[in-house]
Amino acid sequence: VHAWINYDESNDIITPDQPLIIYTSVTRGNSPVLSARVSAVLEIATNNGSIQRLTPINLFDNGNGGMFTQNI
Repeated sequence: VHAWINYDESNDIITPDQPLIIYTSVTRGNSPVLSARVSAVLEIATNNGSIQRLTPINLFDNGNGGMFTQNI
């Protein structure tokens, strides 16, 4: 499993106009894994510096090259 997001900096602010997008690719060797079920557990740093764990998010295949995405 390989995962990445649409932000380069960990201190970027997520807003409804600039959502966090999670991308995930599931492969075995060089081949995509078909019908994989992927969920993400996210932790965010709040403005006061505390860490908050979010409810796990199920990611869905959008048909774009075997990647899974979910807007947060």
